[in-house]
Amino acid sequence: MKKTTYFELKDIIFNERLLTSFVKSKFIPIKNTKRALLENNHPLGSYNFNRVIRSAFTSYSLMSIPVTGLYAYLKDDNQVCLYLLIQLTGYKQVDTLIDQIGWPWNITKEDYELRDFESLLWQKQQLEITLSKNFNYENPQSGNLIRIANMPLIELINSDSWE
Repeated sequence: MKKTTYFELKDIIFNERLLTSFVKSKFIPIKNTKRALLENNHPLGSYNFNRVIRSAFTSYSLMSIPVTGLYAYLKDDNQVCLYLLIQLTGYKQVDTLIDQIGWPWNITKEDYELRDFESLLWQKQQLEITLSKNFNYENPQSGNLIRIANMPLIELINSDSWE
């Protein structure tokens, strides 16, 4: 049986210049109707995205955690967001993320130990990083979403999801 080789993303995605270059070179534009994404319970139905990974034959990981989906939003040459769908199997993997990224600004150590949070938020240089549950109502165990962007969250929200 052939072992899967993963392309590790951690050295790319926490650097704004490398992140932008990665999205521009490895993703292709797509047209999607926001309404259809919502109706089909797409994992990113609530967010704007306009790019998909160019090669479906490359497997990616983040700190050795396999990435199950990669999407991007390129607003202009300088504003970008990368979405990673991952399946965290326990808090040890969240601890690994915290060790690599730093302590999230939105939670105390006590709340973290009590698991009293819905998402974790970081500010690293010009990047906003969010780890949250992926709320797919047809598949509640669908995993987690990591969003890395150099633009405000309000610009990433699919406004059709408000209707």
